[in-house]
Amino acid sequence: MATKILISAFFVFLVCSTLFGDTYDDHTLCSITVSNKEDLDYIYKLRLDIVGRKGDIYKAILTDEEMCLLQEKGIKFEILYDEMAKDRAELATPGYCSNTPFPCYYIASKFNTVNPPSGSLMEHLLNLYNAYPNIVRLYDIGDSQDGAYDIIAAKVTDNPDLEENEPEIRLYANIHGDEVSGMMVECDVLDWLLQNYSSNSNAQKLIIEAELWFVPMGNPYGLMNRTRYNSHGVDLNRNFWGPAGCDDCYPDSTPCNPWTEKETQAIRDLTEIYGKRFVTSISFHAGEICFNAVYNYTSTPTSDEPIFFESRTGGPNGEADPSPYGLAQAYMDGCTTSGFWYTNGADWYITNGDTNDWSYNQWSDLDTTLEVTTDKWPDTNQIATYTSQHRQAVINYMLKTFQGISGIMSDCETGQPLDGAVVATCTSTSSPYITVPHQYKEVFTDPDVGDFHRVLEPGTYTIECFANGYASTIIPNVFVAPDQTTTVNCDMCKTRLSYQNCVINDSCNGVSGDGIIDAGENVVLQVNLINTGVVTATGVSAILSTNSSGVVILNNVSNFPNIAGGSSGASVYPHFVFKTDSNLACGTLLNFTLHITSDQGSWDSTFSLSVGNTISGTQSSLWSQSFDATTFPPTGWGIKDVAGSQGNWARATNTVHPSGGGTHSGAGLAYFNSYTAQSGYSTRLYRNSATTIPSGASSANVVFWMFHDTGNSANDRLQIQISTDGTNWSNIGSEIKRNDGSYGWKEHKIDVSNYTGQNVYVGILGISAYGNDCHIDDVSLTFTSPPTCEMTVCESAQEPPQEVAVGSSYTWSGQIMQWTSEPTASGYRVYRGTKAQLSALCDNGQDFCQRNDTAGNQVDVSGDDPALIDPTNKVVFYLITGYNAGGEGPAGTATCGARQVNPSGGC
Repeated sequence: MATKILISAFFVFLVCSTLFGDTYDDHTLCSITVSNKEDLDYIYKLRLDIVGRKGDIYKAILTDEEMCLLQEKGIKFEILYDEMAKDRAELATPGYCSNTPFPCYYIASKFNTVNPPSGSLMEHLLNLYNAYPNIVRLYDIGDSQDGAYDIIAAKVTDNPDLEENEPEIRLYANIHGDEVSGMMVECDVLDWLLQNYSSNSNAQKLIIEAELWFVPMGNPYGLMNRTRYNSHGVDLNRNFWGPAGCDDCYPDSTPCNPWTEKETQAIRDLTEIYGKRFVTSISFHAGEICFNAVYNYTSTPTSDEPIFFESRTGGPNGEADPSPYGLAQAYMDGCTTSGFWYTNGADWYITNGDTNDWSYNQWSDLDTTLEVTTDKWPDTNQIATYTSQHRQAVINYMLKTFQGISGIMSDCETGQPLDGAVVATCTSTSSPYITVPHQYKEVFTDPDVGDFHRVLEPGTYTIECFANGYASTIIPNVFVAPDQTTTVNCDMCKTRLSYQNCVINDSCNGVSGDGIIDAGENVVLQVNLINTGVVTATGVSAILSTNSSGVVILNNVSNFPNIAGGSSGASVYPHFVFKTDSNLACGTLLNFTLHITSDQGSWDSTFSLSVGNTISGTQSSLWSQSFDATTFPPTGWGIKDVAGSQGNWARATNTVHPSGGGTHSGAGLAYFNSYTAQSGYSTRLYRNSATTIPSGASSANVVFWMFHDTGNSANDRLQIQISTDGTNWSNIGSEIKRNDGSYGWKEHKIDVSNYTGQNVYVGILGISAYGNDCHIDDVSLTFTSPPTCEMTVCESAQEPPQEVAVGSSYTWSGQIMQWTSEPTASGYRVYRGTKAQLSALCDNGQDFCQRNDTAGNQVDVSGDDPALIDPTNKVVFYLITGYNAGGEGPAGTATCGARQVNPSGGC
């Protein structure tokens, strides 16, 4: 292996006088005791080949030069003579099939379908092909670096010569040549699937509904030479591309160049050249017994963390708790290896340039490292035992590939498959460890078929589809059930129209409103559409419909101008019109659907409008803590170790590691010592008295400020916890990372609304990844009162009264004229005219005067003297009308038609 020493450190090697004997393969197996953070940073800076960790003891395979550097630095290390002797003994007898009864360890060879060497992996795979020719294909996917051997792959599926809509799964082993048990576990699973294909439903599901790729021997040179490394001395699982670089390459360089080795190129090309978009994968290793999920270069959680773990409890090795419906739990349900444990890679120890991180970061492949035996090369008589312990677990992991969504992305006009990406965002879930909305990492389509497959936790999702040159497609309300596949197809169009927003023009009885929909109003809706595609939409129109009660659509069709790609356009007159019922409650949501058509296609788009003006409730604090008082923990608070004993909470007047960040407010802050506590240790700061969250609250939150920094990439983090009894604690929301890419104080709100009406204890769990400290300030428990809604109901316009007093309805009592009341009239007007004016009652001229405006149904006319009013004819007439809020009623009819009421003024 090439020496990893910076030029500035070369002098140290020259003066190192200790001679290190008893080495194997030009390397020495050592344990390194890391006593402080600076030592850990140093060994990672040297890019040592770390192979394991227990607590603060790191196991690494070192060169003499590297041991000299550790010695000069004063870092304690010990050569593991007994373990190396044990390894030599295990490696002394290869256990070939030629001299050991099956099962045994296969040997490497060239790809040879005519006369493969006896006991070789090639021979075994060829036997499988000959036994199952309809479902097995063999491939030479690359060479070993020295050219002496080939890397052989087997593809297993029901139609092996066709590209189909099915997930692709990869199993990859023996990347470290001296770790052979993983090869045997993989071959055991392969053998079992083929042997049980005709009778077992799990075997049938995997072979019929998936495309399985097996690469059992990834480092044939290493296997044949009993070494971890390839012929260049490179650790292949440090030579892949990594988000933070890689740790090993040939020739060695700083920074290190990935893909220098033919063995890693073969795995890369299977995906990047041959287009295999693996959905899930397993990389088998040995030397421990654990499940190791991404990432390995950083302990910062990936967006796919819920598919693996519900929490990371910490502890000396960075243990994690599998999520109930995830890949880790699936493996746990089938694994019978005693003491098998689960972790995030970097919480255990950090590597750069491994298979997992490249597969996941670049291709969204959920690739997991499985360490299957503590012995790297167990005695052959143990093969049957350890393979049976992992067989069902591996099958379970592979079957979990089918939990989520699956579909095809294609051109909506031609049906051609597309090379694109699909993003799933969880909008609703019963899993308490997922904070919604939660967006998972994008997955990519297989360009040959256009199919995509996404493992998801159970819940409800919004699916977004993307392809270059096409409008994005959004599919809401997609439900995923446990262990089920939901089909979601992405029809991609170069033009795509959807609802963007609208302008509300409301009115009540013809009087313009305030832009807020009230019950009983008429609403004119001017709608804006957006074209998220690249091609202009022409001939655009839309039809409006609703399934909401209390709404009557009066005009359901409107036209739109041409809408260019990336632009929007508003409906043109006449716009959509609807009327709301006067009985609609304030706050009612009205749901509408637009069926949009254009020359380029048609789409449905939904939107909702609210009745009335909803006003948010007010926020109040149940308690708050600023850590300004010097007593710590503050009165009413406690501290408890949860994992390990090195964690602690303390008060400070400034940030500690890093320093100089100040407080958020006031004189003090609280901090968790993740700078000095070993990775995985955790301690809770908690309220030791319960608080009742009001049952009528519309929401409740734990609110706090946290100082974030980017000075260290380790995943130091906080987890809000709630207890209802002060003893049992539940994680609420997602962990909050110290290093989230930002710098400075940031407010966080964790929703605890599910606990309204309950007595709760609040805890803040600090979890160390041995990075910088986690600082908090101004913690409070708040609740919000219920929202209110304001609305002015539009009453329907009242109709004017009917005609008043016809014929015998009039009566006289002396000089008092009476008439029968009109039921809807609120008052009456009495008009008086002369004989000469009678002929003008049927035109618009002013032809009489108003004598009275009275609420009652009678009027005293004793003051009217016809001789004085009309000396010529000595005749007067009276006209009586009723009125109300709807206006004045009719004045009856004459031979000329309806009488006109046009008074010239008061009499």
